[in-house]
Amino acid sequence: MKSSLIYGKIKKIPQIDKLNGALINVRTRATKNKKQSKNKLIGMLEELFSKSEFIEKKRILEEDYGLKMSMELEGRMSEMCNVSDYWEEVATEEGKEIGERQKIISQVVKKLQKDKSVAEIADDLEEKEEVIAPIYEAALSMKPDYDVEKIYELLEKNKKLA
Repeated sequence: MKSSLIYGKIKKIPQIDKLNGALINVRTRATKNKKQSKNKLIGMLEELFSKSEFIEKKRILEEDYGLKMSMELEGRMSEMCNVSDYWEEVATEEGKEIGERQKIISQVVKKLQKDKSVAEIADDLEEKEEVIAPIYEAALSMKPDYDVEKIYELLEKNKKLA
């Protein structure tokens, strides 16, 4: 199998396996002045997934991209908007979970640097020793750097292997 670039620039080519697919980089539009994509499909998708109101999206898709809005197309457009809202919510929740996990890792590292035991750290953080022990071991394996992000990545990797 081989990859081929049809349009734009590739930042990183994903691993290609037995599936055939397309990867489309849809930018977020932070401002109304952002330059429109030269590729019409990408431009339409960027507008569809933007934070604009439904009515505004509909108007732009009609005027700028020549789409004739039917009841069916409006329904599908509404579904796509709901999908983008759903994935944004999922990403936000995942970000919060990662942040909370990294906060605990950071707290464990600070206490580990003070030569506290797993039991003492668990008691201080009001967590079960079973929760603290893997974090403690992962952090200890990275002594003296104690890079919170690397410890998080190690824990995630070990979780996937378990």
